[in-house]
Amino acid sequence: MAAIRFRSGGFSVLMPGKPTETIEPPKPQSRAGETRYFFVETEGGKVSYYVSYIEFPCLPSQLSVSEVNTLLNAARDGAVNNSTLLKESSIILNDNLGREIEIKTADGFRTKARIYWVHPRLYVLMTRTSGQTFPPASDRFLTSFKLLKTQAQKSNINSPQAPRNIAQKDEATELYKEGSELYDRGRFQEALVKLQKALEIVRKNGDREGEMVVLSRLGRTLDNLKQYDRALEVYQQALAIARQTSNRQGEGIILDYTGRLYQNTGDLAKALNFQQQALEIFRQINNSESSAIVLGNIGKIYHYQKQYDRALEAYQQTLVIFRQLNNRQGEGVMLDYIGTIYNSQGQYQKAMDFHEQALTIFKQIGNRRSQAIVMSNIGEVFANLDRREKAVESLEQALALFQEVGDRENASITINIIQRVRQKR
Repeated sequence: MAAIRFRSGGFSVLMPGKPTETIEPPKPQSRAGETRYFFVETEGGKVSYYVSYIEFPCLPSQLSVSEVNTLLNAARDGAVNNSTLLKESSIILNDNLGREIEIKTADGFRTKARIYWVHPRLYVLMTRTSGQTFPPASDRFLTSFKLLKTQAQKSNINSPQAPRNIAQKDEATELYKEGSELYDRGRFQEALVKLQKALEIVRKNGDREGEMVVLSRLGRTLDNLKQYDRALEVYQQALAIARQTSNRQGEGIILDYTGRLYQNTGDLAKALNFQQQALEIFRQINNSESSAIVLGNIGKIYHYQKQYDRALEAYQQTLVIFRQLNNRQGEGVMLDYIGTIYNSQGQYQKAMDFHEQALTIFKQIGNRRSQAIVMSNIGEVFANLDRREKAVESLEQALALFQEVGDRENASITINIIQRVRQKR
């Protein structure tokens, strides 16, 4: 890989060889200028690398966040076309908004792309492989993209959509990461403190996209702390920003989170309504992974309603999608959920088989908290089989894991279950 400077485009990037350049003239009646493509193939065509940029000289330098997201959405849709969108996330380059997406084509090729709006240009980087995984060079290519000094100076002047104070932006990002890590470990009260500090910073800097992201995680944290009214208020704020900025992915995520909140409060009709809205959005934007997550959550609602056949159908559909996406965490979660269905139906051997499959996956990927959840569910199955010693053994293993990762709430719940099993006659 060698760094190549494209002075006319105002950027540099690492590429595995000298690229072929193609110029596409502007389309009639279009507000855009010509498009320049740079392309390299390696490994006999099995892996390819593209960079392109198109200029929009007629667009004003000061675009709103909503207008920038409209451009990014259009570029994403053009990249996806008839393929399947696997993943999507928001990114930033020198204070300029962007998107990172992963796509799977009908012929089995996988593509990773990064899209940036840097006035007056829309940049697209793509790497494509015929294999199941991307080579390390693909990530090096995507992360190596840099604006040349003159272009970076222009973008800093003309880019109101990201925090002006870089130090504060970095502080907010670090606080958000720390809060998310604490959340993942079940330490919700500590996560809340970090996320509230991050929210103060992104609001002070007028970072609407960042505010939406932090609010979404903050809402989940409050939900887990059972502060449902506050969580709902936070979700409503995040949803308003997502809609104002035309962020369909963000809108779908927040609708999903709101559905989960209503599920936790026992309002299953509202929960199902919000989950179905989220599922519709993710299907419209062809995001298979997010669709699978929501479909799994819909399965949980059916489970709570004791509609076991519908729940099982939703879980099985979700399991198929996660396996197609090679999402091991999602696969493990669905196997565990299917096990809980069979446990509810009294099919204890089937339940045990699915829980053990899930446990194997979580051990392979090293997710200790998920292992604890499955061990707790296995303990419940043993308890239903009246095998109290095995039940307590599994539950104590789950308790040790919850304590190890700092998940106090689930540790407390598990202690109560152990006491209940021991007292059972």
